[in-house]
Amino acid sequence: MPFFSYFKSKFQCCAEEVGQRHEVNIGRPDLEHPVTNSLRTTKYNMMTFLPKFLFSKLTEPSNAFFLMLTFLQCFPISPFSWHSSGAPLISILVVNAFTELYEDLLREGDIVRIGREENVPADLLLLSSSEPGGVLYIETANLDGESNLKIRQAPMYTNDINSAEKLRAFIKSESLVICDRPSRSLDYFQGVLRLNHGLLRVHNQGSEISAFRKIASDISEVPLTLSNLVFRGAKVRQTDWMVGVVIYAGRNTKLALNSVRKSTKVSRLHKLANWLVVTQIGWLLVICAILTLWAQAQSKDWLREMLAEKADVSIFETFLGELILYANLVPISLYVTVEGCLMCQAYYLQQDILLYDEGKDQKAEVKSFGMIPNLGAIKYVMSDKTGTLTTNMMRFKFCSIGGQKYGKRVSGSDEFYTDKLLADLRTNRKENAGDIDLFMTACAVCHTVVVEREKRAEFVEEGETPLSRDATPMKSHRSQGSAESSARESPLRSTTVHKSSEPTYHACSPDEAAIVRFARAGKYCFTGRTPNAITVEVNGEPKIYTLLAVLEFSSTRKRMAVIVQTPEGTIRLFVKGADIKILSMLSSDSNQKTRHATQSHLKEFANLGYRTLCYGYRDLTEREYSGWSQLWQSANCDLNDRQAQMDQVAELIERDITLLGASAIEDKLQDRVPQTIARMLQADIRVWVLTGDKLETALNIGYSCSLVTPQTPTLILACNTEEETAAHLDKYVDRLGSRCLEHRDNQMALIVDAHCLDWVLGSRIMRMDFLRLALCCSAVICCRCTPLQKAAVTRLVRGNVDGLVLAIGDGANDVAMIQEADVGVGISGFEGGQASAAADFSLTQFRHLDRLLFVHGASCFHRITKIVLYTLYKNLVEVCMNVTYAFYNGHSDSGMADEYTMVRYNLFYTSITVGCFGVHDNPAPLHVMAKYPRLYPLFQNNISIRSHMMWSANAIAHAFLIFHSVLYWWKYGTSAFTHGRDGWTQMVGTFMYLCLVVIVNFKALIESRSISVISAIGFFGSLLAYLVLLLSDSYVFPHFSAPVLAPNRASYLGLIYSLPSPSTAFFIPLMCAVCLVPDIIVKSIERTMDPSLLQRVVQSLKTKDNVLDLILRQPLVKVVGAVGLKAQLEGGKLGYMFAQDDGRVITQADLLRMYGAADCHPEAKTPVAQTPQTIRSIEAKTGDAEDRDKKKAAPSNNTSSGSSEKSNAAAPKKNMGYPRRLPADFLTAEPIEDNAKQEEPNPPDPPPSAEMIFNHIQ
Repeated sequence: MPFFSYFKSKFQCCAEEVGQRHEVNIGRPDLEHPVTNSLRTTKYNMMTFLPKFLFSKLTEPSNAFFLMLTFLQCFPISPFSWHSSGAPLISILVVNAFTELYEDLLREGDIVRIGREENVPADLLLLSSSEPGGVLYIETANLDGESNLKIRQAPMYTNDINSAEKLRAFIKSESLVICDRPSRSLDYFQGVLRLNHGLLRVHNQGSEISAFRKIASDISEVPLTLSNLVFRGAKVRQTDWMVGVVIYAGRNTKLALNSVRKSTKVSRLHKLANWLVVTQIGWLLVICAILTLWAQAQSKDWLREMLAEKADVSIFETFLGELILYANLVPISLYVTVEGCLMCQAYYLQQDILLYDEGKDQKAEVKSFGMIPNLGAIKYVMSDKTGTLTTNMMRFKFCSIGGQKYGKRVSGSDEFYTDKLLADLRTNRKENAGDIDLFMTACAVCHTVVVEREKRAEFVEEGETPLSRDATPMKSHRSQGSAESSARESPLRSTTVHKSSEPTYHACSPDEAAIVRFARAGKYCFTGRTPNAITVEVNGEPKIYTLLAVLEFSSTRKRMAVIVQTPEGTIRLFVKGADIKILSMLSSDSNQKTRHATQSHLKEFANLGYRTLCYGYRDLTEREYSGWSQLWQSANCDLNDRQAQMDQVAELIERDITLLGASAIEDKLQDRVPQTIARMLQADIRVWVLTGDKLETALNIGYSCSLVTPQTPTLILACNTEEETAAHLDKYVDRLGSRCLEHRDNQMALIVDAHCLDWVLGSRIMRMDFLRLALCCSAVICCRCTPLQKAAVTRLVRGNVDGLVLAIGDGANDVAMIQEADVGVGISGFEGGQASAAADFSLTQFRHLDRLLFVHGASCFHRITKIVLYTLYKNLVEVCMNVTYAFYNGHSDSGMADEYTMVRYNLFYTSITVGCFGVHDNPAPLHVMAKYPRLYPLFQNNISIRSHMMWSANAIAHAFLIFHSVLYWWKYGTSAFTHGRDGWTQMVGTFMYLCLVVIVNFKALIESRSISVISAIGFFGSLLAYLVLLLSDSYVFPHFSAPVLAPNRASYLGLIYSLPSPSTAFFIPLMCAVCLVPDIIVKSIERTMDPSLLQRVVQSLKTKDNVLDLILRQPLVKVVGAVGLKAQLEGGKLGYMFAQDDGRVITQADLLRMYGAADCHPEAKTPVAQTPQTIRSIEAKTGDAEDRDKKKAAPSNNTSSGSSEKSNAAAPKKNMGYPRRLPADFLTAEPIEDNAKQEEPNPPDPPPSAEMIFNHIQ
């Protein structure tokens, strides 16, 4: 019998919502309203797909407009049938429907039965398991991505239910579970198991079972916590069987509630496309209104005589006819074209071998196609530290015990040398052997690590008793792994796998795994735990510590503690946590010498970039513990405010602590992190580090990753009160002055503590002052940040800058920050998969962000902007030709050609070229984009009001030339037909469309930056589509029974007869030359006389980004521009922000000269509060302002720095903005390589303080 069926038959429960609580009646099923455990994880089903899909798509501006247009075309006033607008709309909806269904199927999952190595089917309250004390090991990778084992344990009074008799007795007790209502939180659960009639406990006596007896009546409620709850989707590991009660089922489970899709982000280009579509609709209404008034004003006496009553058409009917006729001004195909190109771009990104991590066997993933263009417009990067910039593979490096430091700084070594520590423990030569013993015991006891030993699991055949200790039916997915023969590290799980005789440690935090490994190296080996005991082998001798209470870690408490009873009978509290918390809990009579020595060691460890923790202990009397235990039990049973009550009770016992020492754990930087950050700074991207580490540790990481240099002036906000924070912030803003705050590229660093950040975010005035100060700094580091603070800072920057904000993190505490940013990137790996699941993109290394932004982001942004501009161009050309034709046909609401030719213009004749253009075109060779990050900002200027107006003017000019040239040639030129006859109106219009298709496709080739085989396929494919459909309309469609398929066959036949004519063969190339040669000449002059930085880089590398360069630009550049380009290359000077060489940095003296007395002196500046500032995308001033700056920077006040400084001070002020000229080392400098070996960092020299800066300024 399958175990799930047994489970289902034994545990039927009734769930009710009572107020704010969720009650589960065990053993009393609700037959009238049964709770289903079925769960649908897809967005659509068979009944809801059509209405949901249509509503989401028809609310987009262009689709809604064409839906209205299709409706109007059903009336006689329309010059076209409904097919002309309905067919394209239906085609687009069909393509979108397939896309939605494809994405929806990717979200569907499987639900399996419960069992060993199987997934849990619902959220369960654990009652018992096959392990002693009701311990259960689970893996929650399906929930949060964390692959390390987690421990769950049954309540104390149900953990011995291991037989059918005991289970039957428990069901008869009619117990009740009262808990929280269903919520999405995976780290919070509280409830009470109420034993209404007392729990019947069974005692085994040999092979027989004794009579039942009731527990004392005072035990009526058992507190339930997260450690008692097993989530749906969790996998049972290292446990033969488990028994549980369904608490939440179906849609109420944690898995279902967390499967709700997050709010949809809209890319910047999508918003811009929406704005352009709305603008086009506005222009369409204006054009139709003008033409309608013009048509009504014209004399129609001659028309009335010919058509009698049909000549009198109302102004409303005329307006609707014009609206339908010129509807192509609104690009209906824009969205589907962009969406298709984004899907192709996502495929290329995911298949990029340079974004593949061989160690993790993972590649980059795109979770949101629409966010790819946003990667090309990033201005700020918000980054977590641990696991994002660092490897999250912790190594225990140093410790301080009783004021004595232990550990060696050995370059390249990952081991902690315990020889000196063990020698002091044995000999007590420094009189700290007792402290060492207590410190090692605290490391081995005060944690939540789960130990696993290699063992062979035994299974039984189907049908045997499922509650047997050594048996459980098993259906699928057993682990096939074998024991490792040698020790190895497993960073993904934060575990260490050793030989079969040694335990494997599973820890929720890599820090705890490192601490337990250190204790084992010191002969204090943690070997196992039960709900009530922890076993530690000290020098091979096992010692059992009775576990009385666990005071768990939280981001608010920043510490954890355990209360144990030692083998000697002493009740002792061990606590570890952040230094600011532990040091504040020390007893008043603590050893001050030890405290000062430990604080000195903590500062030294932090300066080396290590993560630090403090340790302490306190001995308790039995009476003291007994009184506190009752309060703890009462707080655990509080359902209204349990966590707050528990924190208050914990503070009652966590006092008068005796300091034991501190630990230092190293978290190495990932590969190429400094190089990646340096390249981001060169690309004018600001990097903010938001970390939970202390200030000194975060600052040292800033040095290590090149975000901050020892020469960088540092402004620190680390105050004790809100008033002090406001005063420091005002001082920084006032003394720097408005002139300094106008620049984004100042070489300054801002360090902010969490307390100050709370006060800053809580005040609007302080918030804006902080933002102005932070945006003018080259680096910002926020220390000891909580997840909410990370999200608040990201929201603050995102809402007040023009550029887009990217957030990158790897843990669950980064999810809020990732969701607040314009673009979220998750690092998959060490701290679980919640960040990756919530992000728009998933990477495996921080260094992959380099290629994601500078190659894929920049190229996609370029492609989509060109698609938008080109689509508007080709539609405007067609509409302008029809508008011109209206003045020749008396505004009769008829087009140049038949409606099918006009409809196919967007669907077939130009769509192939646009598709190839949007998938393959690159703004520069990919190796150039990857090598020079300084080109990244240039790709962000492709679309603007100016570019839109230029493309629109070009379209109007082309429409005028095409229409009047064809008309003049057809009227006065040689006959188009080989037999000498002239054509008629519809045939002339069809020929105009042929010229239009050829010219707009040639225009795409001219605008393309990289012509290839795919570009040629798109061009000739569009022409071929036109000819194939022309022949089909002429010879194939007329044979069908529906005459509507080819209503103007004569026009097509006439055009086919005209094509072999010599005059036609001559006119089409001549028409292309008349329209496009001026465009080519303008581009050639522009690239020759005033080439952009990108064009100069590509030309200097002798890379031809366009075939036309070889023909038109290359001779001119070689003759005219070579000397000028060389002079610019040799004359360009560059500061640190754009230097390829790390050695060329802006010194503090350069910074002080830049902020000289003429600019920043408090008496010579305008007060900040009275200076109008625009925080959005503050750019460095150029032109006349630069000349004035040079004149102001010439005199210097630094007269005591020697002759060299005097000469430097007299030099002109350097331009800190984007260089106008190509720097001399731009092409000769190689990309930053990671050739240096990682060694132990030395404590850096202290950076120039804010006071030093201000003294120089004043």
